[in-house]
Amino acid sequence: MGEVLFNTWINLSNELKFTTKSVKDGLILAQLLAKLNPKRVESNLSKRKS
Repeated sequence: MGEVLFNTWINLSNELKFTTKSVKDGLILAQLLAKLNPKRVESNLSKRKS
């Protein structure tokens, strides 16, 4: 369940990142997601930074 939710969130965030009004909204989503699956989120965020 968590994996499906994670992949869905990634797909949505990729589609919406150009229309997101607030970076804070994205950070809040990332924090919520981190509670579900911290290791995946951490690796994904580090990939995006580099």
